[in-house]
Amino acid sequence: MATATCFRCDWQGEADGDACPNCGTPFYKPAAPSPPRSSRPAPPPPTRPVGSPRPEFLPLAAPEEDPASRPARRSHAFATFVALAALVTGSLWWFLRAHEVPPGAQAASPPPNGHLVYTAGDAGVERLWGWDPRTGTATEGPALEGEVVQLVSAQGALSGWLGVTTRTSDGRLDASVLRTQDPDSLPTHILTGDLVAWGPNGATVVSAGLGAQKNGCYASLVVDRERLDRGPYERVFRRPRFCGEIPTLGQTLASTYLTWAREDGTGVFFLGNGDLHVTLRGWALLSVSPTSDLLVRPADGQGTALFWRGATEPDPYEGGGVSPVVVSQVLTWTTGADGALVIATVEGVRGLYLLDTTPGGSRSPLYIGPATSPAFATAAFDGSIYVAMGNRLLVYRTGQLAEVDLPDGAPHPAGPIAWMPG
Repeated sequence: MATATCFRCDWQGEADGDACPNCGTPFYKPAAPSPPRSSRPAPPPPTRPVGSPRPEFLPLAAPEEDPASRPARRSHAFATFVALAALVTGSLWWFLRAHEVPPGAQAASPPPNGHLVYTAGDAGVERLWGWDPRTGTATEGPALEGEVVQLVSAQGALSGWLGVTTRTSDGRLDASVLRTQDPDSLPTHILTGDLVAWGPNGATVVSAGLGAQKNGCYASLVVDRERLDRGPYERVFRRPRFCGEIPTLGQTLASTYLTWAREDGTGVFFLGNGDLHVTLRGWALLSVSPTSDLLVRPADGQGTALFWRGATEPDPYEGGGVSPVVVSQVLTWTTGADGALVIATVEGVRGLYLLDTTPGGSRSPLYIGPATSPAFATAAFDGSIYVAMGNRLLVYRTGQLAEVDLPDGAPHPAGPIAWMPG
C-alpha cells in the first residue's frame, strides 16, 4: 500500500488502487525526478574557419538618417569625396583640352602615334623608307617599279595599308596598295588610267581612261572606281565618244569630281547615276578636300578660290589687298580639312602658303617659307605638316618650319611622303 492524497475531497491515507476510495477521483502522482546532471562541462559549439571579412552593401533604398545621429567623421568623408571629384574633373578637363587640335597646338612635342613613309632613290629604282619621330630610327622598306607619283595612307581600308600611285613606262598611272612596308613586300594592283585620284584615307581610288584622240575628241572615256574595303571595282561612267579635255580628277569617299574643258567652256563636274552634272561653270578643279570642299581656279584668268556645298559662288583668296593667289600645286590638306598647304605665288613671292579652307574663314594666305620643286607634303595626326623638298625633310609646327635630322645611314627623301598610323 502507498500513501495517496485526493485533492478533490481533501482525503489522505493509504490505498491500494489508483482512485480515491471516498469520491472515486484519480490520485495525483508527482512527476518522476530528473536524472542528476553531469559535472562535465558542455563541449564548445563547432567553429567555422575564419576568412577575410565579407563586404557589406547598403540597400538600394536605405532609410534616411537623423542628421544629429550621424557620426562626425561623415563630414570628413564627404569632404574627401568632393576633393577627389574635383581632382578627377580637373584631370578630365585638362585631358580634353590637351587633346584638342587647334591650329598650331601641341606641335611642340613629337606626334603621339604614327610614322612617316618617304620615297628615296632615283626614278625607276625608288625604295620606301620609314622614319619614326618618337625613336628617331629609320627602317628600309620595299622597292617600287616606275616613278612614284603619290603615297597615301589607306587606313580607310585597313590600318597599315599604303596606297601607291606610280607612272609606268607608257606614261599611264597605276594605282596599287602595299599591305605591309616590309622590304620584300610587293604591291597589289588595283586600277590603271590616264588619271588617278585617291579618296579620303585611301578608302577609295578612281581612274579615268581615255581612248585615242582624234579631232579634239577621244574614242572613249571610262571612269572606274574601287572601294578598297568592299572589293571589286565598279564602272561609274562610260561614253563611247568624248570631246574635250579632262586635266584634273578628284575623289571624295563616294563622289568623283573632274574638270571638263571643251570648246563651249570649262567647268567642274561630278559623276552621278552614270552621267556628268555641272558643279561650277567657268572654273577648273585644283583639289578636293576629304570633306568635299573644292579648291578651284578661274578657267580664264588667275587666282584661287574655295567652294563648298551650299555656297552660291567660290570665295576667292587674296593677298595684300586684291592681289590674286596663284596656286601651282596643292601639296596636302590638314587632317581636319580646315587647311591646305600649297605652293603659290602671292604678290610676286613664290613659296609655301597655308590656306584657311573653313567656310567663312580668312582668305588671306599664310606664308610658311620658300618653295622649291619638286615638293611633297603630308599631314600628321597631331596637326604637324611634313614637307619633303630639295632632298630635305621639314616639319611645320607651332607656326615654324624646321628641318628634321634623319639618322645616320638613312637616305634623304626624293619623292612623295605619307603619314601612317602605328
